[in-house]
Amino acid sequence: MDSRVLNFTLDIVPKHTLNGPLKMILWAGDMVHDGITDIERLPGYDIYLCFGFIHTLQANIDFLYKRKEPGYICIIDVNSERQMTDFIKLFKGQFSYIDSDYHGNTPTMKPEYYNALLQTGGRAYNVEGINGLIMYRSDYINALETFAPILSAKLNDERRYTSEMLKLAKESELPVDMAWTSPDLIHPYYNDIRKGQENYSNYRKSLNPHHVDARVLGENRLEEYWSKLSESVLTFNIKYAETEANCELQELFPTYWPRFTKYLRERIEPLVDDLVDFKEFIGNDIGKVQKLLKQSVIAKNFTGFTTHYGYYIDKRKKEYPVNYGMWFEKAY
Repeated sequence: MDSRVLNFTLDIVPKHTLNGPLKMILWAGDMVHDGITDIERLPGYDIYLCFGFIHTLQANIDFLYKRKEPGYICIIDVNSERQMTDFIKLFKGQFSYIDSDYHGNTPTMKPEYYNALLQTGGRAYNVEGINGLIMYRSDYINALETFAPILSAKLNDERRYTSEMLKLAKESELPVDMAWTSPDLIHPYYNDIRKGQENYSNYRKSLNPHHVDARVLGENRLEEYWSKLSESVLTFNIKYAETEANCELQELFPTYWPRFTKYLRERIEPLVDDLVDFKEFIGNDIGKVQKLLKQSVIAKNFTGFTTHYGYYIDKRKKEYPVNYGMWFEKAY
C-alpha cells in the first residue's frame, strides 16, 4: 500500500502517485484541535505540509487512510534549503492552489518557493506567517513615532531615547539632550548605555528618516510626514499602545485618529481590486486597513505574481467562507 507520509527530513527523496493540478495547505496535517484532526477539519487538499508533531501526527495519518480522496502528509522543515529543494524537485509547477492553516505561531514560506511550486495562474492565499508574540512597548513607541510632529517635549524625549538614557539624565538632573552630548558619557562606565542608545537611534532612523527632526514638520504637514514612515511604524496596534501609554498620548488619539484613518485608507485604495468592496469591508475599522498595509509589504517580494486585495472564497471555512484580504496569482 502506498505510504501517505512523505518525510523530507530523511536523506532519500520520496515519491508520490498524484496527478496535478494539486492543492496544498501549509502548517497542517499533524495536529488535533477540539478533538478533530487537521485532515478532517480541512478536506479538499491533496498535500498537507507540516513539521510532523509526533504526539498527534498518527491520528491525522489514520484519518487520511480512511478518507476516499488520495493525499499526502509531507513532513518538512521549510527553513531547510536541502529539504525544500527536494520538495520542489518532486512538485515543481504542480500546484494550482496553496493556502495556510492559521493555528498558533506559523512560519513563512519564501516567495521563491511559491513561484517554483505554483503553475501559471495558480493562486496563493494567507502567505504571511503568524507570530503571537505581543510587544506592548514596541506598539507604544511606534504610536509615538506616528504622532511625533504633535508630541509634547516630554513625550518626544521618550520617543527618541532609551529608558536607560532617560533614567541617566534624570539622575544627573540634566535635560536628556544635554546628557546625551555630555563629554562624561564617553567614559567606559557608560559604554552599555551609550551603545544601546546608538543602536536604538539607528534603528528608528531606518524606520523614519525624519526621526530626529520630526517635530519640525508640524501639525499641518502630518500627511507628508506619514508618507515617509515605514509600514511597520504605521501599523502599530492601538490597543497595545494604549496599554503602555499615559493620559497625554491617549488624549491625542480622539483628535487625530480620524485624520490618520483617512490617510491610511487613501494609501491602500490604489491597491484594491474594487473600491466599493474595500469600503464595505473596512467600514470604520482602522485595524483592517493596517492589516492590509502590513500585507502590502509582503507583496513587494512576490515578483512574477499579480497581487489582489479583495473578497475570495476561503476554502478553510465551512461557515461564512467569504473572506477579504491579499492573495496572489502567478502571472507566468
